Amino acid sequence: MINNVPDSKQLLSRWLGPTGIRLQIPEYAEGIRRVNNTIHTKSGVDPKYIELTIAVATREDGNRQEFINHEEDAIKTYGQELEDVVRLRKPTKGLDPKAAAIIEFGRELFKMPMTASVSAKAFADLEQNFGRRGAMGIIALMAYYDANWTL
Repeated sequence: MINNVPDSKQLLSRWLGPTGIRLQIPEYAEGIRRVNNTIHTKSGVDPKYIELTIAVATREDGNRQEFINHEEDAIKTYGQELEDVVRLRKPTKGLDPKAAAIIEFGRELFKMPMTASVSAKAFADLEQNFGRRGAMGIIALMAYYDANWTL
């Protein structure tokens, strides 16, 4: 910084949030890009449920901006009714079991104050609906978006 004028890297991190911060260490940015791409393409989870996972993670961890940024795609991908369940924290009873498993798992994972781990039932439901690989992909994607929130 010269004469209190931010340099280009400082401006990028301020303007671009997590992406701008990652650009400070290009090797880190590339690694994160590869991990995110792998979760999206190799976990075996249908894109509908990938988008739902992102919505649940960003809604439940309080990342309002990221939630809003994804809302239009979410509605196109899985519909307004399901988006309302996520946004308004409506009950999951009667939903597609896969959608309900993601929502319930995310609600438990990000519940504040954190008083306990995610229940065995929530994990078992996620694994039963998506298999081990899919469940791990969903959990990794939730962690990815939670990490974005901290940046």
